[in-house]
Amino acid sequence: MILCLVLASDESGGLENHVLTLANNPLINEKYQVHLIAPDRFRNDVTTASFHALDATKSRKNPILLYKLVNLLRSIQPDVIHAHANKAASLISTIYPWLGFSCSKIATIHSEKRNTKGFSSFDTVIGVSHRVLNSVTNNNKVVIYNGVDVDMRRIRSRDFLQQTEQLSNKKILVMGRLVEVKRFDLLISIAGRLHDCDVLIVGEGKLRGQLESEVKKKKLNNVFFLGHRDDNIELMSASDLFVICSDREGFPYTLVESLRLHIPVVSTDVSDASLILPAENVVPVGDMEALYASIRKQIDDPEANKEKLENAFRWAQENTSLNNMIDQILKQYDFSLMSG
Repeated sequence: MILCLVLASDESGGLENHVLTLANNPLINEKYQVHLIAPDRFRNDVTTASFHALDATKSRKNPILLYKLVNLLRSIQPDVIHAHANKAASLISTIYPWLGFSCSKIATIHSEKRNTKGFSSFDTVIGVSHRVLNSVTNNNKVVIYNGVDVDMRRIRSRDFLQQTEQLSNKKILVMGRLVEVKRFDLLISIAGRLHDCDVLIVGEGKLRGQLESEVKKKKLNNVFFLGHRDDNIELMSASDLFVICSDREGFPYTLVESLRLHIPVVSTDVSDASLILPAENVVPVGDMEALYASIRKQIDDPEANKEKLENAFRWAQENTSLNNMIDQILKQYDFSLMSG
């Protein structure tokens, strides 16, 4: 059986890592002959699947892009097409009548979108959270949370950051691309009141200069930009609190990783945070004062608050392993093939 994954994004983030994880997963490659259609920049990240480069920077209605995609799929002749995110779903929805063969069509929606018409024609729509599926019109919708495996050998004690970064205060960690939607400006705005904490910002992006200027303007000596790091698990396991302050999220891998490491999390009300975390750990989007109050509560009484998170820690252990995610996705492939 032939599986073709389709990715139209050429950024670097959770979506792209998710698709590469599927393309390289041994369980999927054992069951299917896997092909990946994606921008050429991902070619060297694919270790097992057959890779097919597609420049998807053009409009989703661009005839050259559509023509090339049709020809690629005709050459592959997949039994299952799995499109990831809105643009790929829209492209597959548009060109499917032109393919000249039938196959199962599955799409995964990775973030909240206003226009989800492209997902309506798929046999199955997978959502990485309940919230991202709210706007999707399709009779067969299923939530499959992002799964990760945490290498226990990478876990570090609290003094790791004191040794590597010379930081001795309590550690508040945020991670992600430095872009508007992540709202790291909220955390910077309250950092001056978190005088007993070091705020560590991991990631790169177009707003780094602007955010660093704001820190300098406010004369904050407890905010540190660590840039891109390959030791995210080490940093996370050595932190006292992980914070998600975004305006929107599909389902952040960092939430899963933190909970699987038993690191407390404070999050804005994005994705399925309100279904997973205690109410006091979830604050309204954009509410700086509520964010400060929740962080302050976690920092001031960590043991009591960590106890309240036990159900969330347990849920993450039981439901968000990589194998669990892969098993659920494979079941959807099987179901789609049987239904077809």
